[in-house]
Formats: sequence, C-alpha cells, structure tokens
Amino acid sequence: MHSCYRRPNPLDCSFAHIPSDLTQENLAVGFQNGSFSLTRYRVLGREKRLSISELNAKFAAFKAGPLKLQNSTRELDYAWVLPENPELDDRKTTEDAWTLSDCLFEDGILLRIRIEKRNVPTQLLNIVAKRRWLETKAEEEERKAEERVLKKQIVDEVKEELLRMSLPTLSYIDAFWKDQEDSIYLFSQGKAARECF
Repeated sequence: MHSCYRRPNPLDCSFAHIPSDLTQENLAVGFQNGSFSLTRYRVLGREKRLSISELNAKFAAFKAGPLKLQNSTRELDYAWVLPENPELDDRKTTEDAWTLSDCLFEDGILLRIRIEKRNVPTQLLNIVAKRRWLETKAEEEERKAEERVLKKQIVDEVKEELLRMSLPTLSYIDAFWKDQEDSIYLFSQGKAARECF
C-alpha cells in the first residue's frame, strides 16, 4: 500500500497535519487579526543610567494633567499619561498621581503619549467670522486701508473662541523603553506619531 503525504493548506483551520505526539499542553496557536507597526530608536551618547527618581523628575514637566473639555486654545496638545500596565494592581488610584515606577514592566518601562486634537470646521469659522466682520464693518467705515488686517484679526479671534468650545479628539501612542539595551520601541510607523514622540 502506497501512502502519500499531503501538505497542509494554510487556510485550513484543522490540525490534522500536526504530529500526534504533541499534546494540547505544549501546543500554543494564536490567531491575530490586524496589523502591527514598530519603530525602533537607539539611545546614544548617554554617559550614565538614570535612576527612577531622576527619570521621574525629568518626566514631571511633560505629564498630562486632567483632560480639559473646554478653554484650551491649542489645536494639538500632547503629554505623557499612565500606560496600560498589566502588572499594575489598582489603576484608578494611581491614574492621577502616577510615577514611572508604575510603568515598570518586565525588563523595561511602558510609555504612553496622549494626543489631543481640536478642530474648528472651516464652514463654521467662515460663518461666524463673516457675521462678526459685518458688525465691525458698520462701525469702522472710514478705515478702508486696515480692512485686510482687521479681517485676519477677526478670523483669528473667532477661531480661538471656537477652539475653546470644541471637544478634543483623543489618540494614544505606546512605546516600550528597554533601558538596559538602550532601545525604545515606538508602536507606530506613522509620521505624525514619530514627530510627536
């Protein structure tokens, strides 16, 4: 009797092609849907390793405060926040007053940047600025030479007012700093994420 070995189809989800001497305990198969991007940075020129307390002092100025829903006039704002750390026991109590010691994971430090983008729709900006311009134009008919400068000033004022009322769009960038290897892994390859980092 002649036996023929059949190569397994990669799209076939059956495990008939796995040798019978493997048991369920030592067989790990994972299925993942999606994609994964990674950018690796090397830390160069460092003379000594900083302690966690020294790193905390350097990070303190760049930590994010509570999320502001209004009264922010910046279109783009970013700062460090507490990352998702599976080794952290009580996230809720440490979220407001976290340190880098809360970010230690295995042989490195988990890092996360929160990006807040605020946007005023152009159509809304044009409508409100035009209305304000018509109100101002009636008052200052004699100043024709400064008209262009005044228009720009009104548009800027209206944009700032509307930015204060707009809600931010949030996004996050995660990174892992392996201090002993002088490597930082940024989990993104997007240009905006790399510039922000």
